[in-house]
Amino acid sequence: MLTAPFLFLSYIIPFLLTIFIGSIILIRNFRNKANILFALITFIVGFWILCLAIADFSHNYSIAFLWSKLAITGPIFLPLLLIYFFLNFPITLKVPKWTKLLFIPTICLFGLAFTKYNIKEVKIQEWGVEVSPGILYPLFFVYFIIYLIIAILLLIKQYRKAGGIAKQQIKYIFLGCIISIILGLVTNVILVLLGISYLGIFGPGSTLFFLGFTALAITRYHLFGIEVILTEILVGVIGLLLIV
Repeated sequence: MLTAPFLFLSYIIPFLLTIFIGSIILIRNFRNKANILFALITFIVGFWILCLAIADFSHNYSIAFLWSKLAITGPIFLPLLLIYFFLNFPITLKVPKWTKLLFIPTICLFGLAFTKYNIKEVKIQEWGVEVSPGILYPLFFVYFIIYLIIAILLLIKQYRKAGGIAKQQIKYIFLGCIISIILGLVTNVILVLLGISYLGIFGPGSTLFFLGFTALAITRYHLFGIEVILTEILVGVIGLLLIV
């Protein structure tokens, strides 16, 4: 059985890292669409981790039930944001008119998140919260896969248009996103639908691949142009640790 300190770190480290990287990217250029969209993606991931943490560490049924339901609200917007991010990264593509229709399923699923169709009930276990998913979970899975395919097709289009460093940035972003998404869907959607909830505690850890590849793209290929800021912050943190 995993210890409480390990469980706490498995949530707090990915949460802090996602918020940190998202904030730095947004501060670097808060007028750039790609920066804004990528920051929103990281904040949504951070909110998802926060919801799971509150639910799993709560010993109150009402709180655990509420935050378990809220956990899916952020990921509902994630594939839509990925599509719009890949329309604006690394260059801005012409936005097809049909993309406006993509908001309809997103809004519908978000509305269902606050109904009985999301999570039927939860059981508080020693390792966290065991959830009984409703019809929203399989609908969300199909929706996510379809939107993810659209996002990948857009990214392929961007890759063909890109050159030099931009191609390398796309590779790193793609690898980080796809690995984290696959692992997250398996641990927190597919297995939950199969009645296996306890492996959901590893879901937040899957985001480390996304964060790791993003960090590599920042430091090696100047993603978002924040490598200098990131380096200065890391030097400052190391300096503080040495003083302590």
